[in-house]
Amino acid sequence: MEMLSSSPRATASSRRGRNCCLRGMLMLAFHVAVSSAFSTPIFQETATLQRTAPSKTVGVEIELPDFDEMFRRIQAVSPLARLAVQGGGSGEGGGFAAVDDTILPEGQKWKNLEKNKRKLVHQIDRIDNFQNLGPPLLRWRASMKGPCHGLSFADFIMNVDKRKMWDPQIESVCELYPINDLDAANIAMGFGKFGDCKKLGVGYTKTLAHPIGISPREQLTLCGIQEMHDGSALIWGTELEEWHNHLMPAGERQTRARSHLFSIALVPTGEDSFDAEYSLQLDFGGSLPHWMTAPLVLDSVKSMFGIAQPFFENDQAEELKKMIREEKIQGEKFEDRNSIFEKMKYSTTVSSSRRKCRKAHFTAHSEARRTLMSANLSKELQARHGVRSMPIRKDDEVLITRGMYKTREGKVTACFRKKFAVHVERITREKANGATVNVGIPASSLTITKLKMDKDRKAALERKNRNKGSDVAMTNVD
Repeated sequence: MEMLSSSPRATASSRRGRNCCLRGMLMLAFHVAVSSAFSTPIFQETATLQRTAPSKTVGVEIELPDFDEMFRRIQAVSPLARLAVQGGGSGEGGGFAAVDDTILPEGQKWKNLEKNKRKLVHQIDRIDNFQNLGPPLLRWRASMKGPCHGLSFADFIMNVDKRKMWDPQIESVCELYPINDLDAANIAMGFGKFGDCKKLGVGYTKTLAHPIGISPREQLTLCGIQEMHDGSALIWGTELEEWHNHLMPAGERQTRARSHLFSIALVPTGEDSFDAEYSLQLDFGGSLPHWMTAPLVLDSVKSMFGIAQPFFENDQAEELKKMIREEKIQGEKFEDRNSIFEKMKYSTTVSSSRRKCRKAHFTAHSEARRTLMSANLSKELQARHGVRSMPIRKDDEVLITRGMYKTREGKVTACFRKKFAVHVERITREKANGATVNVGIPASSLTITKLKMDKDRKAALERKNRNKGSDVAMTNVD
């Protein structure tokens, strides 16, 4: 009995121990979940696991990344990108005023390098050795004047002439393989989950030798531009892997630099103002120490904002506003877009869902089933009436074109709409007890060779006649 009894103090101590153990396990599970946030690969080396889309160059396929994982990484390090994707952060009181800075990437704290609200680039932060990859993760924040336009801002990264204005070491920047169909990318992204993809392709960058002793570098990246419904934009890029080296342009290979993570989030804070957040983790490659290369990146990107500001604020502002208005009109028309959906028809009453289509088919009412149980007319009847198919009915003469009774002919004796079955004379089988029963034939396996005519059938044929406007008339109608 003494072994089974315990004091209140011992019971409370045991409960506290269990609670501490439970909290420790929960914290460990949370730490494992957070630390593995960036462990999922973006690209797949195994060909059978890759998702590809054709480029505009015949024979060249672009491997699409795991967009969910990629945008999850971007949102983890860029609060403004998270705000742009989730929406609701544009307009007055939006932008940096609406971001949540309490959510830290993998629980690591940002180290503030500069902070001055009176400057264009008013905040610069870094996280050293992010993801244990070596180079620091850098983040610039700027509040700019002018209209928010992602494609125009991206030109300062992707256009070689504008890039040279702030990056004197650049030799070439080009889009090697633009994707052939933007909607293929939008489908892979979940159609609207991360905005509308306005541009996507494989880009190549090559730099000149730097005076401090850095040899030329090259990069092969997959870059894109997303536009959100509220006017926000997200410019992103990710370095391609070694198995993508066949996409490199011909020529002597240089030391490979890598952008482990790159994004620029733009969120409008008014008609003529927007906030911009640039996040970058760049590895120069080779044996250069990161403490030597990080200041070069800091100063270069900082100067980019200074070069871009006059473009948005002064001479080009009105042209940009006009361009934005034209793009909205063009987007509403949905024309001149290189899309697989250009010629598709749309209907709000029709779904492409297999589940919904099957439900609609098997729960259709009798009148709808009449139309579903249509059969092709013979070539002779098609030429005579200008009609390709008709709902089948009793007393039509038919030819069976599929199944074990193929080539058999006969007159329709009954149409069972409930079972989508048609009974044809002399098409029977014997049951185990010796009884003879009709065999149900699907209407799609039949061709009508002679129509049972009445006034309603004649009216339907006249209504469906494709040759109404031609010289072909309703002749020889039985």
